[in-house]
Amino acid sequence: MRTPEIDRRLKNSRSIAYSLYFLGELALIQGDMAGAQRQHQEALELRTQLGEKGTAAESRAALAVIALEQKRAADAESLAREAAIVFEEQRAANNEASARSTMALAMLAQGKRDMARREIDRARALLRNTQRALARMWVSIAAAQVDGLSSPAAAIRELESIRSEAVKRAIPRYEFEARRALAGIESPRSSNGAARLASLQKDARERGFLLYNSSR
Repeated sequence: MRTPEIDRRLKNSRSIAYSLYFLGELALIQGDMAGAQRQHQEALELRTQLGEKGTAAESRAALAVIALEQKRAADAESLAREAAIVFEEQRAANNEASARSTMALAMLAQGKRDMARREIDRARALLRNTQRALARMWVSIAAAQVDGLSSPAAAIRELESIRSEAVKRAIPRYEFEARRALAGIESPRSSNGAARLASLQKDARERGFLLYNSSR
């Protein structure tokens, strides 16, 4: 039988885990990879101890993004897959789509183009009727990077559209994500990519988004 003291401890642990999660997200956009990794790992451990499969999956998805930024693509793929499985079980379509998009980018980084395409297609299908802009934009940015290998012009148009929407909605992280993806697609083809990246890094630095001071 649980006592009030146990309930208080559980509640405190949940609150601490949520705080750690958001601190991890803040550290990430500030470019503090070590801090982001530490905060999200601690949140994952607490959530696992609490038996919270859904929130633990959120922490794994966050750690997958960090691994991708650190060019640990195999780790990113594994973490994102673990998260996606839980989200699928819980019918959390938006979260599953986001995790599968991260998995697709990790696969793309490893040269697994066909597998990346399949995961992006699954992510898009999951968001067919979503009203959540954040989930849709993350999936669209990832999809454009996968599409950019075969249809760069279409991918650039899509990313420009996402960038414009992010600016209108005042969502700087997705504005910068779209701009980084644009630079990545254009870099091998023209000087526009280098110019885009330099402009992105300047703007991101001025707004405290130091994550974007290096290319992925």
